[in-house]
Amino acid sequence: MYFIGDFDGKRFTAEERNYPLWIDYGMDNYAGVTWGNTGDRRVFLGWMNNWEYADKVPNSPWRSAMTLPRELKLKELNGELILSSPVVKEIEGIAKKWNKFEGVNDSKFRIINGKTDKAYQVQLNIELNKDSTITLSNSKDEKLIIEIDAANRKLTTHRDDKTGQSEFSDKYVIKSIDAPLNTESSNLKLDVYIDQSSVEILSDDGRMSMTNLVFPSSIYDSLSVSGAKYTVKVRLIKIYFQLLIHPRKIQCSSLFTDITSSWCNKLYIVATLMSTSLGRRCIVKNDQNKNENPSIDDHPSNELFNEQFRPQIHFTPSKNWMNDPNGMVYVDGTYHLFFQYNPEANVWGNMSWGHATSTDLMHWTEHPVAITRDELGDVFSGSAVIDKYNTAGFGNDTMIAIFTSAGSAQQQSIAYSIDDGLTFTRYENNPIIKNDNDLQRDPKVFWHEESKQWIMCLAQGWKMGIEIWGSTDLKNWNKLSEFKHDLPDRPKIQWECPDLISFEYNGKKKWVLLVSVNPGGYIIGSGTMYFIGDFDGKRFTAEERNYPLWIDYGMDNYAGVTWGNTGDRRVFLGWMNNWEYADKVPNSPWRSAMTLPRELKLKELNGELILSSPVVKEIEGIAKKWNKFEGVNDSKFRIINGKTDKAYQVQLNIELNKDSIITLSNSKDEKLIIEIDAANRKLTTHRDDKTGQSEFSDKYVIKSIDAPLNTESSTLKLDVYVDQSSVEILSDDGRMSMTNLVFPFSIYDSLSVSGAKYTVKVRPIKSIYA
Repeated sequence: MYFIGDFDGKRFTAEERNYPLWIDYGMDNYAGVTWGNTGDRRVFLGWMNNWEYADKVPNSPWRSAMTLPRELKLKELNGELILSSPVVKEIEGIAKKWNKFEGVNDSKFRIINGKTDKAYQVQLNIELNKDSTITLSNSKDEKLIIEIDAANRKLTTHRDDKTGQSEFSDKYVIKSIDAPLNTESSNLKLDVYIDQSSVEILSDDGRMSMTNLVFPSSIYDSLSVSGAKYTVKVRLIKIYFQLLIHPRKIQCSSLFTDITSSWCNKLYIVATLMSTSLGRRCIVKNDQNKNENPSIDDHPSNELFNEQFRPQIHFTPSKNWMNDPNGMVYVDGTYHLFFQYNPEANVWGNMSWGHATSTDLMHWTEHPVAITRDELGDVFSGSAVIDKYNTAGFGNDTMIAIFTSAGSAQQQSIAYSIDDGLTFTRYENNPIIKNDNDLQRDPKVFWHEESKQWIMCLAQGWKMGIEIWGSTDLKNWNKLSEFKHDLPDRPKIQWECPDLISFEYNGKKKWVLLVSVNPGGYIIGSGTMYFIGDFDGKRFTAEERNYPLWIDYGMDNYAGVTWGNTGDRRVFLGWMNNWEYADKVPNSPWRSAMTLPRELKLKELNGELILSSPVVKEIEGIAKKWNKFEGVNDSKFRIINGKTDKAYQVQLNIELNKDSIITLSNSKDEKLIIEIDAANRKLTTHRDDKTGQSEFSDKYVIKSIDAPLNTESSTLKLDVYVDQSSVEILSDDGRMSMTNLVFPFSIYDSLSVSGAKYTVKVRPIKSIYA
């Protein structure tokens, strides 16, 4: 209870009021006090239990929780002051977007996914011209009923065996829990916060609070309202940690704290991390010095990322096989990367969608597997969209994945997520595009504003074409056209992983169609080509050019597509491997990495447009200072500390008046040689036993990998990004790109240049696991 009055430095004197006044009208908010040293804020926290049954509530290995933190405020009600206790504003940091539901009386509708969603908030606005009944329930028909007595401005709820477990204590059962609404309005605003074992009801921004424990077998996931007119919206609240721990000290830097620190192998913790925030940390201190950490497969320690050949600035899964990037979509400051993944082994098979997120395209948080196979087959490649206007009927701003179900045939399916891609619910009427063969896959979907429809590009595999489909609701699709183009030098290849992308260039819209091919890549095996042209909402028409054009001239950039929902940016990511030897590269316990993210741009070369792919500007966030070296020809000099520097960038400016040779090498005399043919404007590199390990596959050895320099300048600007097992070479700000895997015993740490005059600078790039 509370009293309102005055304090003169010695004595507190209460005003004349009808005491007691209650800060909470529920059963389970006790012993609450406020934080000190908070300035003008009065932040309150209570013990969410009751001494009548506190030692009997069915919690183990813990017992009891605290309420949500509240910010106490004085408000006026009917001419007198009362203490309001709304939930603190920090709840916004873990709350997701609101989903609005139609206010249909007496209808019961599902408001969350009870299997995957852990907590949520319901906000109702109810007219107070008649009585109303609000029911929260689950699939077991356990329910919490909230009754609104409009005439008497009273709220009543009940707690018994119908709400969930209750047999542990007779005193826990309360037939009626009443509270005044504490509002003068003709409309009641009600906020209800539901967690796994509690319901906190607040009226009129906290003027009335009612906190009650409940123990349903699963969280209430459905809502019905009868009586007065109302509106309702619901938002999920992200789980920030679940810990089952031996006694520990936990220090958190905000009231709702995202855990981003790595696993510590001296902690005995069984936990689920669901946060992607990099800005706030929780520090868990161990009071014991025991190495008791159990194996946690979904969230391994960063210590696992120091194996030989493990990339330090490229995304890799912690373990097991990965190939094509999938479902790439940007939403609320987060880049979602789904990918072809085998959760059971380090070879291709059992295709599922792995999931990782990033706020800066460099540091990645790996999440549990998002979508696994079902009766329609494996989950092959596809895309994801944010359904801003609820065209599919799953809710505004829902994330919807579109993918190939690969069983006896390749068919297209969808699934939706209301928890930021952590889990998906399949559409009950899959497949959305039926098919009877294996020549239709890899749907890439985007919203086409001009025709007011979703556009899907589908690859035809060995039929060597792209199908274009349209839909207004993501469920019902019409085939609009096909795109094919003869490639005389490549008469029998597979077309895969299409991506139709628009660009603004000199005030006009141009379209680029990416198509990955395998076999039939630029050299052998896998590669990604592109076409430039126009799209009218139904048909893509390519310009007359000397196709194929290549997005990358190396061996190891395949199946790349762009993130959706990125505004004017076109951010691309490729799989850094090649089907000719993908299952043989010497990586364990993971296999395969993604390229560095690139920002695609249209540039002009000799009067024609080409697609450039410079590394994204976000690389600056992990790059260190430049070190300049004297451009002395034929001298070999050490450019990094190979023992401590995990990755780096070399930037050379070389005159094109004569041929040059650039050599990157290490102490084992393993070396990568890059040759510049000035007269023919050509770059050549070589990959064999001199570059590092190569014996794992004959097809990995490529004596000459050639590429045009794609520059009109008399000086070549060359950027070379070197990681533990890859070298990405970009000329003239990405007008030419060459991506190759290499497997030296240790990273190349020395450089020599012979031939033309040059300048060079080098900067280490910090490991994303540091």
